[in-house]
Amino acid sequence: MLNFMLYMNSMWSICGKYVVQAFDLSEFHTVYDLGGCTGAIAKQLVSTYKESTVTIMDMPKVVQAAKKHFVTDEEQQIHFLEGGGVLLVEVLLNEDKSGPLMSQLFSLNMLVHTEGKERTPSEYTKLLTDCGFRNIEVKATGKIYDAILGRK
Repeated sequence: MLNFMLYMNSMWSICGKYVVQAFDLSEFHTVYDLGGCTGAIAKQLVSTYKESTVTIMDMPKVVQAAKKHFVTDEEQQIHFLEGGGVLLVEVLLNEDKSGPLMSQLFSLNMLVHTEGKERTPSEYTKLLTDCGFRNIEVKATGKIYDAILGRK
């Protein structure tokens, strides 16, 4: 698990800035990072948006490892707000799932290791719509990871 976390941390050092800058997120002063792993994307967010705070949510084992190896001892505060936004950071498939090759390889890797899969923009839009999000935007970053923003 720690090796995977090290890999993800290094990936966000390369790609994180492009993802958090795909949209202007300055209106969101409280950010929840679901599956935030090492906190690398959270660090990119607070570096870009100085007024924001980030609460990382992940599995207990991951949180413990992240606190031990990746995150400083600074106190994290949890805020509950009505409304807000969700930023999904994903590797997107073409609508017909014909590619891109990197997305297909990521999807195969997810299937083998986690029983997960990559999805198309319309599949993510439907998931967010079904959960009550509106004004869903999808943006390709030109890098490995893309960004999907939904508002509630």
